[in-house]
Amino acid sequence: MFVMRIFCRNQLLAILAVIVVGVNMTVPSARGQDTEVMSETLKKTLINQLLLKAYQTDDPAEKIKLYDQVLNLDPSNEIARQEIAKSQAELDKKLQTERNLQVKHSLLQMVDNALASGDDAALTKALGDLDEAIKTNPGDKDFVDARQRIKTKLDQRNVSQQVRDAIKDGHDAYFAEDSALLVPALRAIDDALKVDSKNVELQGWKQKIETRIRTERFRWWLKTILLILAIVSVIGIGLYLLLRKRQGILEFADGDRTGEVFPLDKPATKIGALPEANDLVVTDGKGKISRYHCEIVREGRRYFIKDASTNGTSVNEEWLEAGRPKVLRKGDRLPLAGEVTLIFRLK
Repeated sequence: MFVMRIFCRNQLLAILAVIVVGVNMTVPSARGQDTEVMSETLKKTLINQLLLKAYQTDDPAEKIKLYDQVLNLDPSNEIARQEIAKSQAELDKKLQTERNLQVKHSLLQMVDNALASGDDAALTKALGDLDEAIKTNPGDKDFVDARQRIKTKLDQRNVSQQVRDAIKDGHDAYFAEDSALLVPALRAIDDALKVDSKNVELQGWKQKIETRIRTERFRWWLKTILLILAIVSVIGIGLYLLLRKRQGILEFADGDRTGEVFPLDKPATKIGALPEANDLVVTDGKGKISRYHCEIVREGRRYFIKDASTNGTSVNEEWLEAGRPKVLRKGDRLPLAGEVTLIFRLK
């Protein structure tokens, strides 16, 4: 109100000044001053008029221009100096607001273009720019809404891509020879169903993969059981062959009894020419074979031969020491006194 009173008073002064100037222009100066020189009264009147215009306008730039004219007329005018500083601040704020609005408009336009194109790179860039803008202007509803639209679009695209990848994984795993791909594919399908539970194609591939997994597990267990049975059988056969007591036999290799076989089925088998004292009776035309020539003893799975003759017994042409046992090997040849040869065999 105080300022209004000042401007009203100044306006009245300006009117009076105009009247005075008019009178001065019609009456020649008594002092002979130059009519082009502005009187102090007219100067004040113009200043007041400029101040009044500056007060009436809302344009900071116009205010600065008017206050600058006042300072040209009166460099000591403190009101004009203070007001020009305020107007400059208002102008700076107005320009900054306009720049912010321009940036906001450009950003929102970029969002619309990214949404229209559907390009992942454009959507991602728009989302990043919006995040930065929201940090500066967290309460801007336009930025928040635009970010939500971009995020929704990206989520939809991610869901679609996730579903497509899961379907492809399921297809590849189902028809692949390597069953190791089945479980990862099933996990991918389950994850995709969490975001798109009503997708019929995903449900179909899930059922196929689960059926294939059950089949592969059955085959695995069957193979495992068969393998275990095979291993047990091999071990059993090996143990049987290893631990069984194979029966030794003696086969005549020469003479009239060639090919005849005598089983060594007693713990000790005596061999000699005397029928009453021996289990296997062997004679020769020269009488070289002793009445009690040798003895074959069985100990566990091994057979030993001991010589008790006069003319000697050999194993593979190696003469035995009397009374000292020697282990028999399959295929050993046993010449008795060099006249009759027996072959040791196992069955």
